[in-house]
Amino acid sequence: MGQTRGLQQHHQKKTQKFGLPMDAIKNDKIVHRVNKSGKNQTVMKLGPLSLLHSIKSLVVDIILERAAMRQPMRVRKGIAIVNSMLKGTKIKQDLMEYRKNKKLFSSLGGNVGQEYWRAFINRYNEILS
Repeated sequence: MGQTRGLQQHHQKKTQKFGLPMDAIKNDKIVHRVNKSGKNQTVMKLGPLSLLHSIKSLVVDIILERAAMRQPMRVRKGIAIVNSMLKGTKIKQDLMEYRKNKKLFSSLGGNVGQEYWRAFINRYNEILS
């Protein structure tokens, strides 16, 4: 219990020191694991938000709800759900423009593919498992 309180105080100090949002550090296990590894990591500033940041929480909620109903989210179904959420939105247009500017030509257009899904699952593995 004392260790958890200590981590919470540590989080509060770091979020204030570096000007991070209060919900920037949510999972005590992740921070504890990084701290135990002996790596000295300093957050200087937040990087740019992903174009798909606004739908991230919805996708995580859908995955967790399906898991509660014992319906695992398969790769193909997950990609289809994200692409259906993007259909006809400004996010899809921004994604196509970003790929055009970075010369990332692909047949996906403004859709996401298996690379996005793999990175998404790896990024939120602690929440989803």
